[in-house]
Amino acid sequence: MKKFLIAFISIITLYSCDTTNDSDNNLSKKSGGTIKMNLERNIVSLYPPNIEHFATMTVSSQIYEGLVKFNSKTMELEPALAKSWESNDNYTSYTFKLRQGVYFHETKDFKARPVTAEDVKNCFTELAIAKNANFYAKFLTKKILGAEDYVASIKNGDQSIKEIEGIKILNDSTIKIDLTNPFNGFERLLTIGIFVIYPTEIFKDGDYLNLNQAIGTGPFKIKSIKDGEAIELVKNENYWKKDIEGFDLPYLDGISFTFNDKQEEINKFKNKELDLIKDIPIDQLDNILPSIEEAKAGNNADFNYLSSQGLDVKLMYFNHKKEVFQNLYVRQAFNYAIDRQKLVDSILLGDRNIASHGLVPKTDAFGNFEVKGYNYNPEKAKELLTKAGYPEGKGFPEITFHTIKRSIDSITVYESAKMINETLGIKVNVNSDRTIEELFQAYNDTNHDLDIWRYNWIADYADPENFLQLFYGGNSSGYSNETFKTLFEQATIEPNIQKRYELFSKADQALIDDAAFIPLLYNDLIYLTNKNLKNFHPNPIDYRDLREVYFAKKEQ
Repeated sequence: MKKFLIAFISIITLYSCDTTNDSDNNLSKKSGGTIKMNLERNIVSLYPPNIEHFATMTVSSQIYEGLVKFNSKTMELEPALAKSWESNDNYTSYTFKLRQGVYFHETKDFKARPVTAEDVKNCFTELAIAKNANFYAKFLTKKILGAEDYVASIKNGDQSIKEIEGIKILNDSTIKIDLTNPFNGFERLLTIGIFVIYPTEIFKDGDYLNLNQAIGTGPFKIKSIKDGEAIELVKNENYWKKDIEGFDLPYLDGISFTFNDKQEEINKFKNKELDLIKDIPIDQLDNILPSIEEAKAGNNADFNYLSSQGLDVKLMYFNHKKEVFQNLYVRQAFNYAIDRQKLVDSILLGDRNIASHGLVPKTDAFGNFEVKGYNYNPEKAKELLTKAGYPEGKGFPEITFHTIKRSIDSITVYESAKMINETLGIKVNVNSDRTIEELFQAYNDTNHDLDIWRYNWIADYADPENFLQLFYGGNSSGYSNETFKTLFEQATIEPNIQKRYELFSKADQALIDDAAFIPLLYNDLIYLTNKNLKNFHPNPIDYRDLREVYFAKKEQ
């Protein structure tokens, strides 16, 4: 058996430390304060199967917990509601032992009760049959033994299949999950925000949009909600985890989320009304930073500059349903016509990395993941467009690039469109009138008529699969590729981790060779924080674990 038990410092060691405490409720001297941050996208649902975008995950990850989690500092996997887990030798079966004595939040409408294996089973079943299905709901049904048959029986009104075959409760604190195929990394998948555990009975009335019904086991719980304006979270006084000295977590009293556009966010941060900000538009850098180099060196008195290599890619999708983009030479010509290095050096002032590989950003975490991407080659771009039947752009239809109301994205797309026009002679318009939500709705409409649109993907979990699944199965661009599909499927069932990465690398190369999309930039994550904010750890997937974050207190 493959065992995964994370051993923490023993109770004896914990309590041999100096745990001098001035209060009766086991609070550390670090305790207190409310962190204030902004999200550009409003939260409309905290029903776990609906949790798909970053803003919702940022809020929900404070309220809910899953079986396992990533350590935000080291990015190593560690226990959450499961205190340990193990797999069989070929990674087709995983057994999780739950932490005992963990309770769901108590509210005026819900009495706190302990978490059991039955809750895990109910949550995974709810996700599989989610009425408002998301990608990972479909993903889960393909992974767990018998899940597809169970979902089909529910849809067909067939009562012969009573439960998902691959989810077995061994006792109140132990659950076993059997998979359809080997999956060396299933536990990493469970770090995604939809695989959290909650009392499913609270959503039985189908009111998935009632944010006040968000009840989990996390370090914070709902305090108040102003629809479209703010969400206030308050400390969970009964949270199960202690710090290394045995003091209660979380340290913070609460979290305040507001929902404003980037300009308002910047203004509030400058006025010290926010404690943290990420992604500063290029046209605002001079108003906030002395320079990127000086900020990195710590030469800023008002805030901390923090950064992390990001598992984050900016790209543009082709609409493969349109005849003009079914031509490989056209797609390749577009890729060779964009000078990504110029975008980074001259337009973005060095504040990004060129997407010179594939869809998956290059990182040491994925081993020798080599993909040869596109370099800037205007002559080759012109040659390819001529091969496609459009010499110097003659006869090519006028097209539109679609982006959002946001400086970095708009600048990048505008400059890319300009390069296509100047190199290939193609008339390219840019539409930047939509919000993130409006563009999301537009390209997810099965009948949409968009030509090319911007897309930004931040990994939900640290694995190449999380990027490449964007082109597997149904996707909004209408793209399909049997070579890619075969390699992707082989990788997902390969038990050897290095061979798995090699197959994913080949799958990524298949997408690049076919010019399935236009990779533009990889994004390092940059944050500015309150000078007194401590223990905030940037990480490649922007997972914000605020349990041990605190404000340094000024000496009296």
